[in-house]
Amino acid sequence: MMASRAKATGAGLAVLVILGGLALLADGLRVNRYEGDVIHLVELALRMERGERPHADFMTPIGPLAIWPIALAMSVGLGIGKAFVIAQIALALLCVPLAAGIGARRFGGLGAAAFAALPAVLILSLVHGGTDPGLSISMHYNRWAWALGFIALGTALVPPIRRNALGDGAGIGLPLAALALIKVTYVVGLLPAVLVLLALRRDFGVMAIAAGLAIACLGVFTLGVGAGFWPGYFGDLLDTARSQTRAYPGLSLAQVLTGPAYLVGHVAMLAAVICLRRGGRAVEGLGLLLMLGGLVYITFQNFGNDPLWFAPVGLLLLGLLPAGGGAAKGGDAARTGVLVAALVLAGLGAPYLVNLALSPVRHLAEDRADYVPLLPRGGRHGDLLMETERASRVNLLHAGEQGIAQLAALRARADRSPPPSIGGTALPSCSLEGGLAGWFDMVARDLDTAALPDGSRVVVADLLESLWMFSERIAPLPGGAPWRYGGLPGVQNATHFLVPLCPIDPGSRDEIVRLMAEEGHGLVPVRQTELYTLYEIVPPNMPGIAARSR
Repeated sequence: MMASRAKATGAGLAVLVILGGLALLADGLRVNRYEGDVIHLVELALRMERGERPHADFMTPIGPLAIWPIALAMSVGLGIGKAFVIAQIALALLCVPLAAGIGARRFGGLGAAAFAALPAVLILSLVHGGTDPGLSISMHYNRWAWALGFIALGTALVPPIRRNALGDGAGIGLPLAALALIKVTYVVGLLPAVLVLLALRRDFGVMAIAAGLAIACLGVFTLGVGAGFWPGYFGDLLDTARSQTRAYPGLSLAQVLTGPAYLVGHVAMLAAVICLRRGGRAVEGLGLLLMLGGLVYITFQNFGNDPLWFAPVGLLLLGLLPAGGGAAKGGDAARTGVLVAALVLAGLGAPYLVNLALSPVRHLAEDRADYVPLLPRGGRHGDLLMETERASRVNLLHAGEQGIAQLAALRARADRSPPPSIGGTALPSCSLEGGLAGWFDMVARDLDTAALPDGSRVVVADLLESLWMFSERIAPLPGGAPWRYGGLPGVQNATHFLVPLCPIDPGSRDEIVRLMAEEGHGLVPVRQTELYTLYEIVPPNMPGIAARSR
């Protein structure tokens, strides 16, 4: 047992040293995908480094533990690029020994090593999680959460060869507590299967230890941040769930259930459920069925809808192979069925796993000369680099039938909702499709040179309000939302209102303009350029124009 655990720990640490070391060797953290999400992450980290509290000083559905390790590393003087890598390494260091102990109690040598190594691969990757080889740190919390969820599910699903109630309780309680503070979606999706498995096996000791550890961790956290954290956290989650701009971040639930990228894996899971029950593992079969529902739900809720659980669950099935040779009902046929299902899931998940594992290698191979700082005036945070072309190519998508006379006959059939107007002038029908970092930088520089008062707080009529990070004069908006899910968060603290002519999300811009009009905010034009119009917000009943919606 000790030898198996030592080998598993060694395998996990080897993966950690290789992948983490490759990321540290690079001159700056390079990204070339999902710049909007990267900008969102940077704002969350910068706000927390400044001492702002999520769910109190700004709105976000993301739990604090997804950002706090990065902000903590920044607080000791690291740039955000290096801080992100250090945060990933630190989390992997915590997960590998825990996973190694659990794996050694359930698998043979290679299985235990794989169980310890998989969380490290998920955590230390430098892609968002799909098969796109582009480099990004966006939505890193989904990878972290999959790693933690895999440990908890493996502990609950695969019966141990050697019992250790304390170790197994830790393998369930600690990851679930962390998931509650990273992304609640994973707790909702995984907890039912975990509870049913423990209850049907009568592992009430493990259940009690897991619950005790989870409650203790969350209790210590609450003592540190105050009980007021939880109403704010749940309030942000409810606001996001009710958001019209994010009903779901990708495919519909029906598409995730039956889409070509998922259906074979789901059928393999159902086949494994049947074979497990026929092979005498009815409890595990029921647990796997409940697990499938939760895993589909999590996949549905995540951007990209990437089924990162395929390969890990394939590994778990290898620990559930029924006894062959007629030792249980179904005998060899059931064992073979589960084995085939495991191999199918492993094969389907291999492209995702390979992309995750190779991303630090690709990252190191990137030419530093092809990248520029995401925050050109960010000082030490200049170690987070964006591909030059991606940062500089500002692609604007215009509604052709609206502005080109030769296409005017198509306007009625195009059936576009008319944009709102401000001061009698209709806003254009166009959107910002690329070059977000360059756009923010140029607008911020223009505002700075236009003598915007120091400490100005700006509501941006768009999906992101990250303008302040690129400016030397603008301050963060108290109560604002780094990624807007609805409403006018923070408007009561704003001094100015900036309306992009071509926003990232026209729907968000138009809704914000409409809400500003409905709430009666007075607007005094301050500056108008080819990219934006800036208004000073004046108290109600003072002279100013009002936004109008058609």
